[in-house]
Amino acid sequence: MPFPATRVIHTKWAAHHRPTAIATLTGTCTITTEAGSDWTPEDGAVAGTPTTHYTGLCSVSRAQRTARLTDAAGQTIAPTEYVVGIDPDAAAIPNGARVHVDSCDDPRLTGLNLVVRTTAYDTVLLERVLGCDLDLANQG
Repeated sequence: MPFPATRVIHTKWAAHHRPTAIATLTGTCTITTEAGSDWTPEDGAVAGTPTTHYTGLCSVSRAQRTARLTDAAGQTIAPTEYVVGIDPDAAAIPNGARVHVDSCDDPRLTGLNLVVRTTAYDTVLLERVLGCDLDLANQG
C-alpha cells in the first residue's frame, strides 16, 4: 500500500513509454465509414464518398479469447476477432467503421478488412485499441 499522497506509477510514466509503444505499430491501416448513396433520375444510384477517420501506423493481431457466438442470416457463427492498435492521439473511431490493413510484415494479413466492434479506453494511454471482427462480406 503506498503512503498517502504518493503514487505507485509516476505521473509521466505513460508519456515516457509511449514512443516504445508507438514503435510496435509496424503495419499501416486505413479506417473509414461507408457513405450513404444518392439517387437521381439521370444517373440512378450514385455511391457517396467514404469518410476516412484514420490513415497511419497500426498493429493487428488475433484476439486471444474464447469464441463469441453470434447470428448471421439465421446461422450461428463464431466471428474471427482481431485487436487493432492505432496512434493514441487518433480521432474517435465509430463502431461499424471498416479497417483495411494496407501493409504489414505478414503478406496474408495485408489487404484484410475488419469491422470495428468496440474501442478500449484506458487510464494509461499507450495506444488506442480497437476490438474488431473479420468483415466476412468485404474481403478481396
